[in-house]
Amino acid sequence: MGGGRLRRLARPAGLAALVLILIVANFARASADSSNEDGDGGDHQGSSSRQEAEFSVGVEGCESETVSPSSARRWGSEQVQTTGSTTSDIALMEGDYSSSASIWTTRRGESWISGTWELDPDASTGTISGYFWGRAGADDAGVLVVGSGDGALEGVDVGFVAQADDDAEAGSCDDGFVLSGHGLASRPRPDVPDGMVVVESTKSFETTLGDLTGALDANPNIGIVATVNHQAGAASRDLVLPPTTEVFFGNPALGTPLMQASQSTGIDLPQKMLVWTDLLGDVQVGYNAPSYLAGRHDLDSDTPQLSVVAGALANFAGVATGTVVEPVFSAGGPSAGDGLVVVPSNHSVDDTAAALVAALDAAPPINVVLTLDHDANAANAGLALNPTRLIVFGNPSLGTPLMQTNRAVALDLPQKMLVIEDDAGNVSVLYNDPAYVADRHDVRGQDDIVNTITGALANFSAGATS
Repeated sequence: MGGGRLRRLARPAGLAALVLILIVANFARASADSSNEDGDGGDHQGSSSRQEAEFSVGVEGCESETVSPSSARRWGSEQVQTTGSTTSDIALMEGDYSSSASIWTTRRGESWISGTWELDPDASTGTISGYFWGRAGADDAGVLVVGSGDGALEGVDVGFVAQADDDAEAGSCDDGFVLSGHGLASRPRPDVPDGMVVVESTKSFETTLGDLTGALDANPNIGIVATVNHQAGAASRDLVLPPTTEVFFGNPALGTPLMQASQSTGIDLPQKMLVWTDLLGDVQVGYNAPSYLAGRHDLDSDTPQLSVVAGALANFAGVATGTVVEPVFSAGGPSAGDGLVVVPSNHSVDDTAAALVAALDAAPPINVVLTLDHDANAANAGLALNPTRLIVFGNPSLGTPLMQTNRAVALDLPQKMLVIEDDAGNVSVLYNDPAYVADRHDVRGQDDIVNTITGALANFSAGATS
């Protein structure tokens, strides 16, 4: 290879082993850091504290530009900047990338390359950046690439040996660094939010979701109320989210006694189970533990329905994931009233709920996902409940970036508003404080979106209640 041009990158076994050595060192560092955590939070069953995945990454299209021509070379080198996009078998490594490379030829005729690179994954609000170096153009040589994550990808480590991508556009990147190869990614397993249970599946996303809905449909006491495809919602706004689907289901015979004891429980009912493929390709199932309901809505922990719920949720999660899931009653959780905004209404439940739905329908970015009459469902089960109406709605343009930052937040999305009338005849609207939801799921760097949602919810509730 002459003239300092990078024509082909090979993948030698020696450098591949070196990549693994470097990655293992990073893993050990990250593991040591994570061992200092206090252990608070939700429950993650059947998995280690580290998450690893092999991956392949290739170039979908890129362009290179020599920014220091041969006449300006120093020590026989030239600077080449490259931009492009990647494809991969894990969402972590798909997105737009850029690199700045220094390429030179030694007196012995050996070509070398080194520089920095950055990847902005489409499905995350974080970035990955690092450096690369090595010989290029010989059968026994390759370019070692390492990187680490920032923002929502803090703690991520990747390493691989770059290879030529024969599928790249002919000649488009011959002069620069091509982000293409096979390697290893690792990160500390994300903390589970307080009050949440997460189970890793042994199956594909499609099979996990299908087995979950099949088990729910097979239970005559349970009805699936709605299925929310967050990935499709993101795509409708030209945003990228790996498979993420939420299933709403309930049994009024179990849920009604909880709402009779504390009407605000209706904002967290019906039950929800979230199925998603994470950035490293693993499929997860998550749901709220009964302790979340008990703590947030000041329910007696000895309420028999809560124990039944714990067993049922564990059974459904086990069927869906192909694992043995132990019933979890307590996985941490909030104190009474945490994260609940209560707005008194001057109108009846019917009028307040109708005004909310009308206002939401009149706001084009927002979709009303479902409306649920908890008291009517209670009556169908032969039980009495004060007027209790749930409205579920969302705007994927605002919700998707939150899920890109931490997918588990989808369990608290779409937004919900509960309209209730208490024993004294007082009508109120309840909804989740967006700041509380963001804090629960450790969503960082999205203050503008959280503030926008906060203002919108306040406006909708004020308009319907005044």
